[in-house]
Amino acid sequence: MPPNVSSSTDPSARAHLEGADANVTFGEMLASAHGTDPVAVGWAVVAMFYAAIHETRAYLVARHGMRVVAHEDMRSVWTNHPEMSAAKAPYTDLKQQSESVRYYLNRQFTSGDVAHFKQRYERVRSVLRAKTERALQGG
Repeated sequence: MPPNVSSSTDPSARAHLEGADANVTFGEMLASAHGTDPVAVGWAVVAMFYAAIHETRAYLVARHGMRVVAHEDMRSVWTNHPEMSAAKAPYTDLKQQSESVRYYLNRQFTSGDVAHFKQRYERVRSVLRAKTERALQGG
């Protein structure tokens, strides 16, 4: 039986980074193996957003000791941590596209769109990953 939410532990920054990498790999696999299935391609887009979530949460845990568990809590993060501001637009774009799949059943994405959204994730990663790694090394 899987643990319930209240008994689970918060992932470490390193676990979040591993989660980000795993979500990118999974999204690419979905788009590659099932590129003509609009549901699979949509979930590949969702995977890119979840990669951005984990990338962002890794930074917040490593650098600020901050755990963000709700999407709504991210609103203040961008204001309170201006060093992250360059990641806000691609993160927000990924969030909106993911919501279009999850809540509005958008089935219009292609595997080319997944590649584009991977680039949006890569922008988030380029802003945060090195800072996260430095913080994890004590710098």
